[in-house]
Amino acid sequence: MSGGGGGMGNIGYLARLDSDSSLRWLAVMFRSNPFVGVRYEGMRAAFTNDWGNLLILDLTTPALG
Repeated sequence: MSGGGGGMGNIGYLARLDSDSSLRWLAVMFRSNPFVGVRYEGMRAAFTNDWGNLLILDLTTPALG
């Protein structure tokens, strides 16, 4: 998993990588602020942006698998 930002500070991205570090999926959000932290919680990924907002994704969901 990876998270970050770009542009003028209001853009955040989330990404999931395969075991060989190739890109599996990418989500870009234009009003989220940069994501500065990512951690695993079992089969979920928890992303935190620079305002302290938390986004939790269930990685068992077929769309995110």
